[in-house]
Amino acid sequence: MRLTKQLALVGSLQFGISGPFDCHVYALKGPEGIVLIDAGAGTHTGQLLQNINDDFETETVKALILTHFHLDHSGGAAEIRQFTACRVIVPQVG
Repeated sequence: MRLTKQLALVGSLQFGISGPFDCHVYALKGPEGIVLIDAGAGTHTGQLLQNINDDFETETVKALILTHFHLDHSGGAAEIRQFTACRVIVPQVG
C-alpha cells in the first residue's frame, strides 16, 4: 500500500495486507534500495515480500531495522534475511 513515492505499508493485520499477527511493516526506498522497518510475525513473510515487490518492483531489500523484539515486529526477521540477504539492525539490549 503505497503511502508516498518512497514509502509503503507492506505489512499490517489491521489493513489485512499480510498475516493476522503482523504489526505495521514499512518499506522505505532509499538511494541503495529498500529499508524495511520491522518484519512482522513471520507467518506470512511471502506475502510481505510480494507486497514489497508490488510497490517497488525492481528494488532490493538492503536492510531490516527491528524497532523492538515483540513477536509481531521481529518474528519474520530470519526468513526475510534468508530470502533477501539484507543487513539486520537490532536495538541494543540491556
